[in-house]
Amino acid sequence: GEYQFAANAVRLGAAPPLADVNGKLAFTEHDVHATDISAEAYGGPVKVSLTSEAGHVRVAASGKADVHDSSSAVE
Repeated sequence: GEYQFAANAVRLGAAPPLADVNGKLAFTEHDVHATDISAEAYGGPVKVSLTSEAGHVRVAASGKADVHDSSSAVE
């Protein structure tokens, strides 16, 4: 199947909350993948991709953060 994110908010465990999530997630009973997912985290833009292989999911993310918005995540 597929899921199209359209300005969604996403929270996954201990990962930082994502806002304004856009892009497409594709999945089968055996794998999941997504390329070019965009979002906002810690006040800055983020790009995320997901791939799966042999039962493991790999997440790659890059972006920029606002130091003031991210300071609450560092203890």
